This record gives sequence, C-alpha cells and structure tokens, in this order.
Amino acid sequence: MNRFDVIVIGAGPAGTTAAYLLAKEGMRVVLVERGEAAGAKNVFGGVLWCASLNKIIPDFWEEAPLERAVVRKGIFFLTEDASFSLDFFLPSFGVSPYNGFTIIRQKFDPWYVEKAKKEGAIFVPMTLVENIIFEDKRAVGVRTERKDGDLFADVVIIADGANSLLAKRAGLRREYLPEELALGVKEVLELPPEVIEERFQLSAGQGAALEFVGWCTKGMQGGGFLYTNEKSLSLGIVVSLSALCKKGSPPYDLLNDFKSHPLISKYIKNAKPIEYAAHLIPETTPFIGRLFSDGLLLTGDAGGFVLNTGFNLEGANLAIASGAAAAQTVVEAKKKGDFSKEGLSVYLRFLEEWGVLSTLRRFQKAPESLRNPRLYKEYPKFLCSFFEKIYTVGKEKRGYLEIIKEELRKKIGWRNLIKDFISLRRAIG
Repeated sequence: MNRFDVIVIGAGPAGTTAAYLLAKEGMRVVLVERGEAAGAKNVFGGVLWCASLNKIIPDFWEEAPLERAVVRKGIFFLTEDASFSLDFFLPSFGVSPYNGFTIIRQKFDPWYVEKAKKEGAIFVPMTLVENIIFEDKRAVGVRTERKDGDLFADVVIIADGANSLLAKRAGLRREYLPEELALGVKEVLELPPEVIEERFQLSAGQGAALEFVGWCTKGMQGGGFLYTNEKSLSLGIVVSLSALCKKGSPPYDLLNDFKSHPLISKYIKNAKPIEYAAHLIPETTPFIGRLFSDGLLLTGDAGGFVLNTGFNLEGANLAIASGAAAAQTVVEAKKKGDFSKEGLSVYLRFLEEWGVLSTLRRFQKAPESLRNPRLYKEYPKFLCSFFEKIYTVGKEKRGYLEIIKEELRKKIGWRNLIKDFISLRRAIG
C-alpha cells in the first residue's frame, strides 16, 4: 500500500510550500502534480511579493530563479488614444529586503519543488488525481489515473488551482458564479534586457508592474497588465467571466486591441511573441465554501486566496502563506492524533496568523465595489478629458475647478460620484 503521512495535490506555490514545511518536520509527504514538471501547466505572469516566502526561506532571492525586483508600480486609466497614470517609483524596493519580484513560474516552481525534495518530499509529476477516497465520510487518500495508483494518508491537502474539481467533488465548495471568476489571457514577449530598461526607465535588475483600466477591456470589469521580466514582458488582460459572456468578445481580440494602444505599442515595439496562455482566476474570498473537513484541507487558489483591491493584485504570496498555514495545521493535528474536522479547525487560526484571512476579510467588499461599470468607462474618460483640456494650449483658459465640474456633470454625475466614493471607502478603507 502506498501510505504517507500527507498527500499534497498540486505543485504550485501553495502545495509546494506545504510539502516543503511538512517534509522539514520529518513527515512522509507525497506531492502530486498533473503536469510533466512543476509550473508546466501554469500561466502566471506577475509578481511574487516577498514577505511570506522570506519567512520560510530567509533571503530566498539569493538562490531562487527570479526575474526583476519591482521598483516601479503604476495604474493607468485608458481611453482609446489617451492615458492618465498614477506612477510610483521607489529604488529601495530594489535592494534587500526586497518587496517583490516578477517571476516566471516555469522557472520558479521547479526550483521550489527541488527545495521540497531535498527535505524529503516525494514528487510525482504527470499524475492526474481523479478523486478523493473516503471512508466513513473521512478522506483517507486519493485515486489517480495510474494503474494501482491509489495513495493513502492521514490528511490530503488540495492545492490544484482556482477551478478545483476535487474541492467540488469533496463537497467543500460550490461552483463559482460567473461574476466570481475572471479569465486572464497572457502573452510573453521577448525583448533584450537593455531595451526593457530603457523603455521602462529602469536600471539593471529593476522591474516594473503596470496595471491598466478602461479601454483595454472595452468598458468591461477587469484590466490589463504589463510586467517586466529579465528578457521578456508579460502582457495580458483579465476580464470578468460574466461580462465576457454577456458581451461575447473573444479574449484574444481584446488582447490584440490592447497591444495596439499607442501607449502599449510603444512599450512592446519589436518584441517577439514566445508564449500565449489563458487561465481562470477567482475574484472573491474563500468564504464561498469550507476550507477543511475530515482529513481534508484546501489551500492556495483552490481555497480562493486571491486579492484584487483595484490598487494591488496578490495571489502567489497568499498561496505561499496559506500553504504554510496548512502545514502548521497538519503538524498540530499530528501531535494530537486528530485529523477530524475539529482537529483541522486550527487552520483558521494559522491563516489569521499568516495574515491571509485578516487581509481578505479587510478587503472582502472590494470585488463588489470593482463591479461598478463606471470604473471602466466613465472615470477613465473623465480623467483623460480633464487633463486634455487643461494641457491644451491655444484656447481660452478656464479655471480647473470649472472644468472638473463640467466633466463630472457630463460623464459621471455628482450623485454617482458620492455613491462611488462611499463604495470605494467601504471596500478599501
């Protein structure tokens, strides 16, 4: 019988973190991954914020395969031919202790799995877990597609991504509603490092994480992104699945139009496309279902641990923190010999200690606030129109307050402005 202390399903940041920490505790851990290698099935192209991983592997940046330290963060409001930005630059983010790095998961994930393997975790790639094995309503193992491939353990950690079929089959989670999911489409575009640094006003090793709102999604809920890697750019859009279905816009058309915007086309000029991918992203909190039951834990995207406040996107760091919380939960349960639902309920306490639930709870109204269609239509038009008027030379000058009043009245309305401000205040306050 293939017997372990713990089975972890999914070798992303959450699953690998759990496997790494549990193996360090001397437990017999098997990490099962359906891809041919860790990261092979992943389409992430973004930023790993450092705090969580640095607690687990201090100064991990000295050995991990990272791209660029993010020192520039920008939010751009787009119309068809104009843009207004809030652009933040802080060079100290580019030195130790770093704030965040752009990463390519096909490089980062194998490195992280190797760390887990060195601690004793057994890595089993190219293996699809078809179902959870239950005895008396308690999870006791998993059924894989391999012949005689059943695996058994005291506890199973599900970390198989946002659209976790295993979590649904186990009854831990309902189906996501379309408005709770977004579809992300991404291209990786190759560019020489020196060109990236010149175009984004960076020094060697420095990186930028830019987000875009407005015309890039044709007014639908969502946005665009552009992240600098060492020798490439990660460019893409994320759009509400419900809005996409209603409008019927093919996501690759949106991406192609985004690439044609005057601002974006300047950044990606002569870049060579080397990869295209699409991915579902949860845009809600983990409270759509249960995070644990007898012998089972959900972590990472499978638990809904993703945050979008409109100002910042967080996923990989929350996955790592939740994976660490899952590992601590199993260690505690092992000491007590209790892997029941009650024994695993300390998971919530560890999620709080790692700042996962407290962060998501603080911003739990953000997804609702971000569904406001005016954020993606009227506000970008208002900002760009206002600055176009104050910067236009050759016409009779008017007071800035007069222009603001006129543009607000035309494009948004005072009542909507007050209502939107209150909604935003509740969402991010």
